[in-house]
Amino acid sequence: MRTVQILTAAFAASIIPLVSSASDPVNPMFETKAARPPGLVQPGALVKGCSGWIKATPGMTCEELAGLLNIDMKQLLLQNPQIANGDCVHNFWADYYYCTG
Repeated sequence: MRTVQILTAAFAASIIPLVSSASDPVNPMFETKAARPPGLVQPGALVKGCSGWIKATPGMTCEELAGLLNIDMKQLLLQNPQIANGDCVHNFWADYYYCTG
């Protein structure tokens, strides 16, 4: 398994890329398992069925995370309901992992 390191001047994040538990009957080389979070997750995180994780770093915002993943805020919140009511100020925690898809 590979870890991709994304670095910018403001913050760093590690993405753990994995795919869903579904198998590809045509090509058995693509048989995969769902990803378990590699570290801390908040209560309410959708652990089952998540295919990858990213660790929020100190100073990172929800908007920055969505930008790293190339998704909009609505999609980020759908994948991460633990960010209750979209309150990124109080419910987005540094050093915790968030589902990437």
